[in-house]
Amino acid sequence: MLDAPHSGIYQLKVALRGISPLIWRRLLVHADTSIADLHHILQLVMGWMNSHLHRFLIHGKEYGIADDGGPGFDDDPKRVRLRDFRFRLHERFLYEYDFSDNWQHDIRVEQLVTADTKRSYPVCIGGKRAAPPEECGGVEVYVTQWRHWKYDLLCHRLRDSSQGRSDDVFADDEDEEIHEPGYNPDHFNRRQVNTQLRWWAARGGKP
Repeated sequence: MLDAPHSGIYQLKVALRGISPLIWRRLLVHADTSIADLHHILQLVMGWMNSHLHRFLIHGKEYGIADDGGPGFDDDPKRVRLRDFRFRLHERFLYEYDFSDNWQHDIRVEQLVTADTKRSYPVCIGGKRAAPPEECGGVEVYVTQWRHWKYDLLCHRLRDSSQGRSDDVFADDEDEEIHEPGYNPDHFNRRQVNTQLRWWAARGGKP
């Protein structure tokens, strides 16, 4: 098992199940991050709106922030911390969001690293593609609609290119703001996510 002291940092990879190309994020979070805080962190890095029920499934037990009309949980999510689970290297657990659309995220513990005093946490260090729009209908609906989004986006870029814009039609830079109308399934702005994470941490982790 991993030794997770209070100052330790977990490197986590979050991947949305059932969708290809893969939608994923890589995070660094304190080992003493609570389940409640991890929920809010995941909402920010995935681009969700925290408007639906959720749960974690860890070592066969459910955890989460209880809400009206949703499941109850045995443990206070503000007191249960990642280090309490003593995760093994490469161990996975589940985060589920929106029980109607049923977005399931595999979270894998990639490694435990020493905290860098010059770095703020939590921080997103990698990722690809936008999370599906809220209430779009789940994986099957998203995968079908993805083809239409890609076609519309390509047509838009080709039209702009023919009008003299210098953009690379097939550019996909995760750190560049892409100004396109509507939803862009390929767009992920890591800088923007980390700005939101810093704001969240500066407010004391309040949603």
